[in-house]
Amino acid sequence: MSTTVDPERVAQFLAGVSLFAGLDAENRLKVAKVTGYAEYAAGEEIFRQGTEADAIYILAQGHVGVFLDAGGEIGVGLEQQIATLSPGEAFGEMALLLDEPRTATIRAIVTSGCILLSREAFNRLMTHVPQIASAVCRALASRLNKQNKQMGFQFVRLSERRFDPEVYAALPAPLLERHQVVPLEVTGDALLVATTRPYDPAVIEAVSQCVPGLRLRVVACSDEDYRNFMARQVRPSLGSEAVGQTYAVPVYQFRANDLSFVEPEGKVRRASEVPGEQVVSLVTQVVVDAINRGASDIHIEPTDKFCRIRLRVDGRLLPYRDDLPSKFHPPVVSRFKILADMDIAERRKPQDGRIGVRLNDRAFDLRVNTLPTMYGEKVVMRVLDPVKSVRPIDELILSEPLAAAVRKAVFRPSGGIFIAGPTGSGKTTTLYSAVNERKQVANDLNIVSLEDPVEYTLDGVNQTQVDEGAGMGFASALRALLRQDPNVIMVGEMRDAETAEIALEAALTGHLVLSTLHADGAVESVARLLKMGCPAYLVATALDLLLAQRLLRRTCRHCAQPHDYSGVVRAHLARAGIVGADEAVTLYKGAGCDHCHKTGYKGRVGAYEVLRMNDPVREAISLGESESRVRAVAMETRAMMTFQQYAAFLVKGGHTTPSEALRMFGAD
Repeated sequence: MSTTVDPERVAQFLAGVSLFAGLDAENRLKVAKVTGYAEYAAGEEIFRQGTEADAIYILAQGHVGVFLDAGGEIGVGLEQQIATLSPGEAFGEMALLLDEPRTATIRAIVTSGCILLSREAFNRLMTHVPQIASAVCRALASRLNKQNKQMGFQFVRLSERRFDPEVYAALPAPLLERHQVVPLEVTGDALLVATTRPYDPAVIEAVSQCVPGLRLRVVACSDEDYRNFMARQVRPSLGSEAVGQTYAVPVYQFRANDLSFVEPEGKVRRASEVPGEQVVSLVTQVVVDAINRGASDIHIEPTDKFCRIRLRVDGRLLPYRDDLPSKFHPPVVSRFKILADMDIAERRKPQDGRIGVRLNDRAFDLRVNTLPTMYGEKVVMRVLDPVKSVRPIDELILSEPLAAAVRKAVFRPSGGIFIAGPTGSGKTTTLYSAVNERKQVANDLNIVSLEDPVEYTLDGVNQTQVDEGAGMGFASALRALLRQDPNVIMVGEMRDAETAEIALEAALTGHLVLSTLHADGAVESVARLLKMGCPAYLVATALDLLLAQRLLRRTCRHCAQPHDYSGVVRAHLARAGIVGADEAVTLYKGAGCDHCHKTGYKGRVGAYEVLRMNDPVREAISLGESESRVRAVAMETRAMMTFQQYAAFLVKGGHTTPSEALRMFGAD
């Protein structure tokens, strides 16, 4: 709502505004006397693209974002932010002068205040105060002159340039693609970039903010040249999934000299086994950078010409080094195999190992696996961070009712709790957290686990690692474990019918059994157990709770803001059963900030589907009803929360974005 303000203060403020800086004090006061003032809450729209111009806005406090309708689907949303305006900057004057619709949407990023000069007041001033008209003309001429100078950019042919993946990866890929920018090279303190829009100050500002320590040298390229360069060099080099992705902001700030490896005991090495200093330094840097960026996995991949290193961050496999010559691959692999106490002479068979890592006073584990490929051994290392392994259930499951239902099942004296999902969906973290909570409320329990491998150490839990080679698989170890008077049994994974049947019988005979299962959903977990050969009556009576889960990228908490998604997005959400077409709900999006490296996302959040067993559901399972019928019974009796319902909770609460929810749970 517009209000009046002190003209003297407004006149002083206008002295720093380019449109009115050329006026003397008397004329600035004339302008100030006909202005108003309006405040806007964070996320509130000031005006929308395509609407009629009604005033000139001068930002007095806060920050506002300039958003453009992209004219087509970008991911899921249609808007893209092209600039951020600060106090003293004016907007809306061009549409007013040209009497044309607004060319962009302006939205408050934080609580902001604007000085308003209405169309009527502006027209009167322009007619009756020639000095004001002259000052506005000079300001607009200065802006035009600046753009004319920028039009004199040198043109380059990208097809004649060498693509450097390391330089490209130094900037957020979504920003580069949105503004059609290609970083080419770094020379001294200058970064050379090519763009199809060198005359657009919003593009230059956006790139400059990402490289504050470098001067920007800008050259121009044609649209066709840019498209060909992206298709023929950038995407094949980075991989199609890598383009448009970027690393998350560092989780830790360790340095290379903070790291020390826990060397295998009793290992006798020949001098020829020890890699050179360059390889040792490279391996150290890879591990430190992976931990700093919160990577869950490190991939060392051989090709015919290069040794490629990639990191999995927030579920996405992103490039780290693509430029290492292939000669680096054997010594790098040997270095990791030595640290993991593997046989470096064996290159024809897969191997498994473990590397202990210390960074200052923090301990990490690397679980190493090698696999022979055409060009050499591929090495994948899972990065295990004990700090992230055990968290309270209500930190993992943000819905309080669902967290309470899971906790209630965990605190029962007996029954079966199975956690389902694909590899990398966070099942083990949820499993460890559930066991840890049960341990904390009762220290008089005998809690035992069977794992392959033991990923994290839990105080107060007797953890056993199965060894198929030694004849102690899950089934035989579970039989032996049942003679150890257990109260709570944790089985790392249900891999076969024999183990599953023994575990279900244990749940039925007075033990609390927790385990994981590879299945798509909660009801699908029941079908999986039945297909494995478990009797229907045993599945129906032994299970208490089935929890399926996925991981979605979390909206950055520092820059999350309400976002006006298009009708197309809302239609997709409605079709997927996440948010109804007629629901008037606020949806959110990360604007991009330093905390999330301008991506709008930081970390991941769990999405869950839960099935609580009740009599009607148990009866449907016992009778051998189909998956669809079991699901229908569960929904009718309110015994189930679906992925779509939980995704709606996450989207409406701003924990994730519609694009993430649709990526995982969108309709076919």
